[in-house]
Amino acid sequence: MKNELEIFLEQFDKLTLDSTQISKNTVFIAYPGKKFDGRDFIEQAINNGAKGVVFESENFKKNNVELHTLSSYDMLLEQALSSNYITDSDFQTIKKWKKDPENW
Repeated sequence: MKNELEIFLEQFDKLTLDSTQISKNTVFIAYPGKKFDGRDFIEQAINNGAKGVVFESENFKKNNVELHTLSSYDMLLEQALSSNYITDSDFQTIKKWKKDPENW
């Protein structure tokens, strides 16, 4: 029997950190970095056809995006990596950011 996360991920072909790399059924992961804040590119990602966006909930209302939550962000990332929705490089980048997002 599939868990909630597996069912959720089946809806998408890939996850990406780059709003210019959106294709059909892609989820855009937006997070703040040292040089750029991915949340500033949410509108671009949606306009490029993103099927979903993962970012901090405070910005959902600002960007007029319906909020869908998962029980565990870490579980989502682990499943995305094991299902090849994200690369190991993306996974490592997200892990580094998550440890210290203020100084990313």
